[in-house]
Amino acid sequence: MAVTLAAARKQWAEENKQLTKLVKMILAVSEMGQTQLGERLGMSSVTLRSRMKNPSSFRKSEEQTIRYLAEVYGIKIA
Repeated sequence: MAVTLAAARKQWAEENKQLTKLVKMILAVSEMGQTQLGERLGMSSVTLRSRMKNPSSFRKSEEQTIRYLAEVYGIKIA
C-alpha cells in the first residue's frame, strides 16, 4: 500500500511535534535550562530555541541524543 504525499507530510508534522514535546519534557524533568541542554546537544541555547521552532532542522545525532536523554530521565517515548 503506497503512502500518499499528504499522509507522509502529516506524519512528518506529527513527528516534529513529538520531538519538540520531548525537548520540553526533558527541560521540565531534568531541571536543566535551555543553555545546559543546548550544551549537551552541542549547540547554543539560541540554536536550540530555533530548532524547537523548526524541528525538522534537528540533526540526526541531536535527535538521537534527545531520545537518549528522554530514556535517562524516564520519559516515555510515544
